[in-house]
Amino acid sequence: MKRRLIYLLIAIVVITTTIVVYDFYKDTKALTAPTKKEMFYAERLAHDDLMKLYSTKYDVPMELMATVQILETGYLPKEKRAFVTSRAGAKGIMQIMGFHAKRRGDDPSKLYEPEYNIELSAIILSYILKRNGGSIEHALAEYNGGRGQSRLQQEKRCYETRKYVERGLKLYEAIKNMNGKSASSK
Repeated sequence: MKRRLIYLLIAIVVITTTIVVYDFYKDTKALTAPTKKEMFYAERLAHDDLMKLYSTKYDVPMELMATVQILETGYLPKEKRAFVTSRAGAKGIMQIMGFHAKRRGDDPSKLYEPEYNIELSAIILSYILKRNGGSIEHALAEYNGGRGQSRLQQEKRCYETRKYVERGLKLYEAIKNMNGKSASSK
């Protein structure tokens, strides 16, 4: 009886996940280029003190931190971003899985604190960048899909990670260009 219940629960989770992923990604045109809304958030994020502090402290490009935040929770109102939990269990502004906090000996509920969440994200991104020779593409793939996804070539990655990386690279470049223009105009 227990075995049947477990199989039933697994089937429900797989079917639900498949439906959610399909519904979310069926319109691929919306996922390929930075939108005006994303650029609005990018402009606003480029001046965020916490992100500047931790991107400098852990040697992570500010543009990468902003890109990840926009991709993960950029569409939510600012006051709701810190308290969001994904279906997979990722928490907070930068959508970090609880096991990262547990590895540090911290309570995963701390991931809802913006400063802790952003700092831990910077630590994770710094580690990923160092391991992948500074590759932004691999950093985005690993942040989204785990270590296995970063090792694969783009066309062999799972659909969700492939779209995340495509969109992330375009957004990263747009933010980088935007920051270059704003710095040169001063």
